[in-house]
Amino acid sequence: MGNDIKMQYESRLKRFNDSVSLKEPDRVPLIPVTHGFPIHYAGGTYSECMADWEAAGRCLDIYYKDFKPDIGWDPVQWYPAKYLEEVGITWFRWPGKQIEEPNVMYQYIEDEYMKENEYSEAIHDMTKFMMNKWVPRSFSKLGGFSKLDFRNSMWFGHMATLASFGLPEVQSSLKAAMAAGENLLAWFDYLAKYDEKMETEFGIPVAYATFAFAPFDMIGDTLRGTLGILYDINDHGEELLELIDKVTDYAIKDAIDAAKATGRKNVWMRLHKGLDSFMSDEVFKTFYWPSLRKMI
Repeated sequence: MGNDIKMQYESRLKRFNDSVSLKEPDRVPLIPVTHGFPIHYAGGTYSECMADWEAAGRCLDIYYKDFKPDIGWDPVQWYPAKYLEEVGITWFRWPGKQIEEPNVMYQYIEDEYMKENEYSEAIHDMTKFMMNKWVPRSFSKLGGFSKLDFRNSMWFGHMATLASFGLPEVQSSLKAAMAAGENLLAWFDYLAKYDEKMETEFGIPVAYATFAFAPFDMIGDTLRGTLGILYDINDHGEELLELIDKVTDYAIKDAIDAAKATGRKNVWMRLHKGLDSFMSDEVFKTFYWPSLRKMI
């Protein structure tokens, strides 16, 4: 990194940190959340960038050379289509697959991936619930995970645990998971290299260390769905609060561990359902704010 690029990087990072710390910066920082704009600007397509993460990087190269924001994003928002195919994801649609138009944004398909009568299972053992119920519902090629159970592996219980790995559906799911894992590790490696490129070639700090979500949103977005969790406030209020408490504890630890791994401090939190159009002040104070405040 040349001295000029290093100085640009340090001045931009200080400008951003001063703003976040409520100090007066040398000028108003430019922090655009661009998402698809760099792809359009560079003449690429969403489908191309999801099929080839280096294509996404080339689009961002052009954007950063021309616009020089004070902080920016690597290609993390352009998920690799290959791994999505390898696991048979059920709640995601993307251009080049189910969406024919190459420049239409990918879409999340909301549903009840945890049924309303399954709160007790999730509260009792979240790991087992995720492995046996949520994963098979979320990934069509990982149905064999429903056959795995490690809780009673002590003494000779281990034989039943190990025997499960001989089942064809388990082996098929493990092969799919391994293939997806290899693809994701390669993508993570590319993101790390692009982060270094942002710093050393463009002098632009990376915007995020990790992402985090309000615990209420984690349950509502991924398990119960918006309508489901809003109904649950009245129909399963105590169970919902208990699950929120459980989710909050590991969500905090996971966010801190992920941020430490990058060496950066910025944890981005997008709040989805804590709006007055979704809930009253009383509901917000009971179900949304306490866990969010603990996260913050």
